[in-house]
Amino acid sequence: MTGDEFTNIIIGFYIFAIFIAIILLGKVIWDRYKNKDDSKYDKIRK
Repeated sequence: MTGDEFTNIIIGFYIFAIFIAIILLGKVIWDRYKNKDDSKYDKIRK
C-alpha cells in the first residue's frame, strides 16, 4: 500500500465519521425541539 492510498483511506474515514456525527447531532437537536413543542402543548391543554 502506498502513502497516497493510506491518506485517501484516512480522509474517507474522517468524512464518514463527520457524516455520522452530523446525523447524531441533528437527531439530538430534533428530539429536543420536538420535546420542547410537546411540553408547550401540554401547558396549553392544562
